Amino acid sequence: MRIIFIALASIAILLGLLFVILPMGNIAIIPSIVGVLFAGLAYIKSDGVQKKFPKVILIIMSVLLVIGASKQFFVKTELAKDDSFEERVEDSQKKAIEELDGLE
Repeated sequence: MRIIFIALASIAILLGLLFVILPMGNIAIIPSIVGVLFAGLAYIKSDGVQKKFPKVILIIMSVLLVIGASKQFFVKTELAKDDSFEERVEDSQKKAIEELDGLE
């Protein structure tokens, strides 16, 4: 049972790390919580000498959880209005109308 929990926690580490790096929003927190849960269960099921690896997994998942949560709260995504793009769209529309008029 301990090995299954460690394997699931390791998969959650990979997903959590991937989702924290990529801009996935709240989804990054889900594998971190699952990984902390499975690492905690592996830690409980382990004997004295075997508790080292689940403890490392638990620490990594806790760090990923903190990074994912802080990224959600502190990083603001704002859209800026691009006036030059709107001007280019208007220019291209005028050129297209002129070309169509020139065809007739």
